[in-house]
Amino acid sequence: MTQLVAMLETGDFWRQLWNAFLSIGLFGALGLIWQAFNWLRERRKEAKEAAEAAEQEKIEANNDAYRSLNDSYFDFLRSVLAYPNLGVLPWMPASSHLSETDLARRGILFEMVTALCEQAWVLRNRTDEIAANQWPGWEGFIITLLEHPAYREHLDLDRLDGRYGGYDSRYEAYLTNLIASRNLGSFSTASSAIPIPQ
Repeated sequence: MTQLVAMLETGDFWRQLWNAFLSIGLFGALGLIWQAFNWLRERRKEAKEAAEAAEQEKIEANNDAYRSLNDSYFDFLRSVLAYPNLGVLPWMPASSHLSETDLARRGILFEMVTALCEQAWVLRNRTDEIAANQWPGWEGFIITLLEHPAYREHLDLDRLDGRYGGYDSRYEAYLTNLIASRNLGSFSTASSAIPIPQ
């Protein structure tokens, strides 16, 4: 008790009490700052994980779209196999005389394969995997198709009436550039393509 009285008289008690208060306050403030830092770090980590998950979902969706395209391609091949005499693919010779029905059927199959190739072209740069591993095969297939005179005639990309044939105009420009850059031949002026109604 006498020590306490002595400390009170000399002012040491108040100084020590003030120092203790400052220490507790400083540690409390540091603790609060540390908690705020940890909270911000956790929020940043959650945001990064959410962004990575969203990007992964996007990649998977695009890869699924390309896998679906491959499934559609095999369906197309089954349709072609049902009519091998139409010469739809360049390596399949056509019969010397095709009836009106056969020409119409071949036109529909040409439209199917064009739609598949157009979809592959649209999806080509969606992911690195598609661009590096899947698109080159599709482009080679498109080039092979364009080497087929009957297919080029069906596309009728050189029409002068300014109308497009139902394909993406950028895709049509891509096909036209491929034909010109690879000297794949010209389009026939007399087209067997299904006429576009006015």
